[in-house]
Amino acid sequence: AGPPLWTCSMHPNVQAPEFGLCPICAMNLIPLAPGANSPGVLLSQEDHIHSELVTVKVERRPAIHTIDLIGRLHKDETREATIAAWAGGRIERLFVDYTGVEVRKGDHLVELYSLELFNAQQDFVVALNALDKASAAKDDYISKLAANTVVAAETRLLQYGLSAAQVDSLRATRQAQDTIEMRAPIGGVVVNKNAKLGQYVKEGQELFTISDLSKLWLVLDAYEKDLSWLRYGQQVDFKVDAFAGETFRGKVVFFDREIDMRTRTVGVRVEVDNADLRLRPGMLSRAGIQANLASDGHVHSGAIAKEFMCPMHPEVVSDFAGDCSKCGMPLEAAASLGYDQAKQTEFPLLIPASAPLITGKRALVYIQSENTPDGIIYEPREIVLGPRAADWFVVKSGLEEGDIIVAQSAFVLDSEQQINGKFSMMSADQEPTSVTKAEGIPFAVQKQLGEALALNVNLSKALASDDLLAALKVASEIKQIVSQIDIDSISLDTFTDFRSDLNDMMSKLVAFSNHNDIAKARVDFEYVELHAVEFAAKYPYHTNRGKLAVFHCPMAFDDRGANWVQFSGERIENPYFGASMYRCGLEQSLVPKVK
Repeated sequence: AGPPLWTCSMHPNVQAPEFGLCPICAMNLIPLAPGANSPGVLLSQEDHIHSELVTVKVERRPAIHTIDLIGRLHKDETREATIAAWAGGRIERLFVDYTGVEVRKGDHLVELYSLELFNAQQDFVVALNALDKASAAKDDYISKLAANTVVAAETRLLQYGLSAAQVDSLRATRQAQDTIEMRAPIGGVVVNKNAKLGQYVKEGQELFTISDLSKLWLVLDAYEKDLSWLRYGQQVDFKVDAFAGETFRGKVVFFDREIDMRTRTVGVRVEVDNADLRLRPGMLSRAGIQANLASDGHVHSGAIAKEFMCPMHPEVVSDFAGDCSKCGMPLEAAASLGYDQAKQTEFPLLIPASAPLITGKRALVYIQSENTPDGIIYEPREIVLGPRAADWFVVKSGLEEGDIIVAQSAFVLDSEQQINGKFSMMSADQEPTSVTKAEGIPFAVQKQLGEALALNVNLSKALASDDLLAALKVASEIKQIVSQIDIDSISLDTFTDFRSDLNDMMSKLVAFSNHNDIAKARVDFEYVELHAVEFAAKYPYHTNRGKLAVFHCPMAFDDRGANWVQFSGERIENPYFGASMYRCGLEQSLVPKVK
């Protein structure tokens, strides 16, 4: 069995071959319990019942992540027409006399008196009469010249804006009109009217704007973090307040090329059918886009990779090669344009979101490794997670289909592992007795770090008191201290890592500070604490308030559990639940401090 080992009751990771003092706290070592060196936790049937463990089988299944966005309906810019005066003149009659009138293609809008248009009609009539005389005289040369003159005069009328029907009517009657009706080039709704009865207008002066509202654009505001989930061709379900309980659908057709610097969002354009004209530009909407995850954790958006798209108008999609219906450019394979490169070869490997214990960049699950007469053995295993999809995580590596893992109450096993000094969530990356020393941190910077970490404890206490305003104020104070750190005083060996870690910490504080809802703020607070622990463990800091310790709430975020930082020995103040479970949690371990 080998010689007995000795350990520390406060620091079970310390193991020595003989009796002595703990190198961390100087307490007397005690004998290591028999079997404590086994890799996992043995639970008897009775212990299994009392611990309330829930196990599940790792399986491949469809993974759908829903992105909730808000936006506003807009007119389709490609379905608008501006009607301008063909020539200078006077508006004799106004058929469309208010904004909002619905017109069809070819409907009359105004009757315009124009001497310029009258003269152009006269030229056409004269050319027609000359052609008739030349034809009657059977003079081929003169007939050819007259025919060319007719074509030129007709082209001039068409360029002025007369329709082919109006030109044919003039050809038949040979009577020039001193007024001409201007007609709608498209059907739709008059959304802008500048014309007035009796008004004198110049050539090119805008009179009306007509918009075809049978199709609309829904422009959604997507944050940068949402872009990795979005693809061309995805179906969008949305609702508007005007039609409660009713869901409308559209398709993603375009992404803005720039980020709005004020809101840090990107416009996502969705094409919406509106043949019944129930939806109106300006309506606010709440939309959901479902992203299907492929086995590698990337977004798979259906069969669009097999289709053809226009490089200039990506909303034009066809099952076959051909020309764009809008601009005439040849359609190209969607995959060649970079759309939908994820290949769905098989469903992704999924585990419940409550299963992994996550700290920093590490994730740990407990897997059922062996059934023995004495009970079941559960061993910790470090895994690599992909994106989260609703209540599931995609597993990139570390598990196989059919493995049985603990889906709920894994923290019970992990606590037992920590008590016995075994591999656990808190020791997955490093041993607390072996801390990498970061050289070249001036004492002035150490004091600033200590002050920031102490304020971080105050931030935790503010959330525990359900006081978001106080928490945001403390976060602002931390950001101010962090921004004042003279990183140029850091030695070159440490400078790059220190600057990167400092920027990460600042970005998490900024994300936390953007919330006005305490529940959402608590989600980002977890990431602030993860970075605080890593920062305190990696760099020396100076504070007189005591030793920092990691505290754990096993019930946070639907029993997934979450950590926070307080000073060791203080009464627990749970920042994730506040008054509802103020004292819920336990002190897990001291934050390793660099000397």
